[in-house]
Amino acid sequence: MTATIGSERVSAPERPEGRRVLVVEDSLLNQEVASGMLRLLGYQADLAQDGREAVEAVQRNDYDLVLMDCHMPGMDGFTATRLIRAWEAEQKRAPLPIIALTADASADTGQRCQDAGMDARMGKPFTRESLRRTLDTWLHRRKPGDDSGMHATVAEDSDPLAFAPDSLEETPFSGALGVEDPSMFGKLAALLRQEAPKLLDKLSRALHRGDLDGVRLAAHTLKSSCAHIGAAHLSERVRRMEQLAQAGSRDGLERDMPGLEADMARFMEALAGPAAWEETRSPENAAASSDGEILLMVDDDPAFRLVTAEALRREGFRVEQAANGPDALALVKQVRPDLVLMDALMEGMDGFEVCQRLKEDVRAADIPVLMVTGLEDAEAAQRAFAAGASGFTSKPLSYPILTQRIRFLLRARQNEKALLERQLQLESAQRLAHLGYWRWDTHRDVFEISQELAAMCGLQSSPSLPGYEGLLTLVNNADRKRLELVLEKARNGDTGQPIDFHLKSVSGSRVHVQQAIELQQEGAGSQVLLGVVQDVTHIRAMENQLRNLAFYDSLTGLPNRVLFFSRLEEILSSARRHNELVSLLFLDLDSFKDVNDSLGHDVGDQLLQEVARRLEDAIRDEDLVVRLGGDEFCILASESEDGLDAAEVASRCIARVNEPFELKHQRIRPQVSVGIARFPEDADTPMGLLKAADSAMYAAKEAGKNRYAYYRVEMTRAAEQRLALEQEIRNAIQHDEFVLHYQPQVDLDSGCCVGVEALVRWQHPERGIVAPDDFIPMVERMGLIDALGHWVVREACQQMGRWSRAGHDKLKVAVNFSPRQLAEANLQEQLQAALDAAGLSPGQFQVEVTESAVQEGRELIKVLQDLRALGVQIAIDDFGTGYSALGSLKKLPIDTLKIDRSFVSDMLSDKHDTIVLGTIVGLAHAMQYCLVAEGAEDLDQVKVLHALGVDMVQGYYLSRPVPPEELTPLLDKDFHALRAVKAESDE
Repeated sequence: MTATIGSERVSAPERPEGRRVLVVEDSLLNQEVASGMLRLLGYQADLAQDGREAVEAVQRNDYDLVLMDCHMPGMDGFTATRLIRAWEAEQKRAPLPIIALTADASADTGQRCQDAGMDARMGKPFTRESLRRTLDTWLHRRKPGDDSGMHATVAEDSDPLAFAPDSLEETPFSGALGVEDPSMFGKLAALLRQEAPKLLDKLSRALHRGDLDGVRLAAHTLKSSCAHIGAAHLSERVRRMEQLAQAGSRDGLERDMPGLEADMARFMEALAGPAAWEETRSPENAAASSDGEILLMVDDDPAFRLVTAEALRREGFRVEQAANGPDALALVKQVRPDLVLMDALMEGMDGFEVCQRLKEDVRAADIPVLMVTGLEDAEAAQRAFAAGASGFTSKPLSYPILTQRIRFLLRARQNEKALLERQLQLESAQRLAHLGYWRWDTHRDVFEISQELAAMCGLQSSPSLPGYEGLLTLVNNADRKRLELVLEKARNGDTGQPIDFHLKSVSGSRVHVQQAIELQQEGAGSQVLLGVVQDVTHIRAMENQLRNLAFYDSLTGLPNRVLFFSRLEEILSSARRHNELVSLLFLDLDSFKDVNDSLGHDVGDQLLQEVARRLEDAIRDEDLVVRLGGDEFCILASESEDGLDAAEVASRCIARVNEPFELKHQRIRPQVSVGIARFPEDADTPMGLLKAADSAMYAAKEAGKNRYAYYRVEMTRAAEQRLALEQEIRNAIQHDEFVLHYQPQVDLDSGCCVGVEALVRWQHPERGIVAPDDFIPMVERMGLIDALGHWVVREACQQMGRWSRAGHDKLKVAVNFSPRQLAEANLQEQLQAALDAAGLSPGQFQVEVTESAVQEGRELIKVLQDLRALGVQIAIDDFGTGYSALGSLKKLPIDTLKIDRSFVSDMLSDKHDTIVLGTIVGLAHAMQYCLVAEGAEDLDQVKVLHALGVDMVQGYYLSRPVPPEELTPLLDKDFHALRAVKAESDE
């Protein structure tokens, strides 16, 4: 037997050139495939998206045949066919052949096709051969007036199931696959001689076990292999086995199995016959190294992979292969293919699951997947698309059609990428522009609007409105009269300037737009008004946001300093013209720093927000409250002739602010001091008035706080002194006028100096040494406490390093840290750097923090824990005076308690202080803390402290804070008085 290798045995159609076919299909992919096949067969193809377009096309053009999809959105194929038949009868035209395209082979669908007037049905997906036979039947072989073929179903040739050896000649391999290389048939035959018996054995063993799913899978692969070689009859028999397995008919399978085995034996004999097949085998085609698009073919049928890979390589593609799902997923990551051909039925992980996993992977989700399978049911197609496939086709394949589909999908992918890029660019431009337009023909009163403008109003589609009244119905009620007046002026030639108004969306929201109008004169005196409408909602919102940022305080929402001075200038100008009185109230919270230090800045912010709300409640409608910054507020109040309105406003504000509320589980009563200055009595300029009110506020604080005070001239002098002090402090920092003094801490048992506390002093060039109480509050107010604190740490470490190198390496230095310093992110790095630069160990440094400051919360406790982990010692200063008192000890990572000087100064005259001291000592020793008493002024106090068990003392009795050169001799001093105290206590 000799196999025929060549072209298809197809009867040439009678002059297809000039024949015109209308393809009615809503699927772009199916349109591409059908039109491609028609062009290959020599026909001209026109396309229609739905039934309505089909009817219009038939009425406009002359067609030789219509391929009509049955199920389409809008007008389906059945309705379109009825309308075409009715039109033909009305026009007395010969019926046009209409072939139904459907994947539904049920009798009900066939009856619907016949009732609609369709001539025949052709199943989807169809092959080029089935399409050729359909065209040959209805265009060339049917004679005029011959209706014998009407309402027939176009079907494939009904060959018997039994395999005939000569069927390999009847269905030549090369023609079926579109591959012209004779060696490929030999390669495929050799592969099938190896694989087909294995598949048959696998099928037989699965049937013996009763594993019908295994039978189905084996039959599916074997069916495809037989089809590839051209053994259509044998492929049909195996397909029957597949269908029986899917239907669960084991009896049917066992009946058909002997026939299949016999046919397979003849098939193997036929494949082994022609020696020429072996001789024509050749090495792999060099096209495998193509630089074209990369295709990944996933199929468990090696015959299919062999043939398909060769066909696709000849088309310029680079083909990678995987035999199962896991291999496919791995290859996708390695080679990043441009497209995946995916077999649906595979053992283990099937193609649907592989496709779904690819689509779930963000790196592979955009790779198109063409599902290639022998399945022929609509459910498989639905599953494929549900899994994310881009296309679906059935085996056996027409490789020219497959190539077209692949190129179509690749082109669609590129187009999709380009379209997405253009869409993003267009969307970006539209987002920036937000433009729509309207056109009003005033003569005919036709008002048309663009889709963009319709979208602004929330309309689906509204190309025209009933006159310009229709536009007015879309405009916010408050803007209608103004817009109507603008339109009327425009009709008279006055288009004016662009105006803003609000459109009403059907959803209820308002769209802020800006409109410009242009007048065009047309023939016969007709006028056309053109309006360009831009959605400026976001622009206006941004402008408002920028205005808020510029003129309103972000924390409280009140007007800020900028807006305050602008409004103050306007109000004073108006008051000058009308001889009116204006009062300015300057408000400052009392002890706000204590809240920040003890409860934290976040709680301080909550307090400011609450105070702002209360002030807004307390003022009158005509008054204005602003936040200047920090805890400072101002109120502009109009005045009556008696000038008492400001006092009433101040009293209400004080009472309202003073109402209690809870902050961080603590009930507090905020207090505020108010200074009042009047225009023009106290000052006649904005800055002068503000300065006067500020001076009055300080007078209220000095008078006892939580009250108001009016401005007096002497207050100005005090304010000027404060300003001068601020400038002197800035100069002091710039000229290094700050120095450190040190006060010794003496051990009561040994009488030796074991530590020193570093205390900052201001070496004023004129006033001499200035105590910290006279400048530290001002430094904090100016926001310079951080810089000063850094200098203190560095200087104290350097001096301690000098003492340590002189032999006092057991000495430690204590430095007081403000809560603001402890909140710095790089505190540990700064401290470690200062210690390293001075050559100190962390154990020689002690951080002192006030008891009130530890109420900052967990954040501060975490900072102290980190510092202690560094090796630095922690001391609580002024212990016994804070909010938490003894209860705070259990959660603080501390080493030392420093008893506040107030307990020491009164303990000889107040027995309660002595009792409290004894309690503190007992508790501290039980918790293994070191106790230091501050403020020891005389020997009697030292004796009592020693008797109570205090470990160390610090105070004027031992030494005042002195410069380092004066303290150095004291480091070696033997404090005999303390030894004497110890001796007396021992007796």
